Amino acid sequence: MDIFVRSGAVQEDSADAIIISMFENSRPQGGAQAVDAALDGALSELIEGGDFSGKEGQVAVLYPRGAIPARRVLVTGLGKMEELAIDTIRRAVGAAATRARDLGARQVTAEVLDVRSREIGLSRVSQAMVEGSSLALYEYPAERQEAQGEKEVESLTLIPPDGAAEALAAVESGARTGERIAAGVDLARTLINHPSNIATPTLLGETAEAIARDLGLNCQVHDR
Repeated sequence: MDIFVRSGAVQEDSADAIIISMFENSRPQGGAQAVDAALDGALSELIEGGDFSGKEGQVAVLYPRGAIPARRVLVTGLGKMEELAIDTIRRAVGAAATRARDLGARQVTAEVLDVRSREIGLSRVSQAMVEGSSLALYEYPAERQEAQGEKEVESLTLIPPDGAAEALAAVESGARTGERIAAGVDLARTLINHPSNIATPTLLGETAEAIARDLGLNCQVHDR
């Protein structure tokens, strides 16, 4: 999955699905408020009708029907505001990304949650969003090859809560860190998932040597 960062308004994005997040029992704020206004209060109606409360792990889907460029709006719950943690963001965005994939979305855009007032920087939030979505969408390569042509998210674009250069730089930094961490975890998962006739000591040694070459490190693989 490709990761992009750009400035703009999430409600103006033309992705297959946009992801916005909300706290439990709260009113739409930021990008969620802008989307709600563009959809003539559809999100508020969803909340008032009891179909979405913002509980952690909850994901609701709205279809704009041309009111905004995106084909779908996914609202993911963050749980109680006072209990917010980085892991909460990671899980919430992962749940939304999985739902987007299951709905057939290939290009997904998400607004970065602005929690700077809670001493959680945009960089850490962006990192958690990339990690959560990438790890939730992981598939073992052999299974992915068998399912060619099936549903797959091809890109995730992060949009800062404001267009300031400082915010954009922080989101970019966090996104790239999250991308590297997710790639490392995915590699470990793949090696673990390989059957023993594939994940031989030789393969593990060659993998270590390849990583060392890419990073300019020394690597010594021992024999018995």
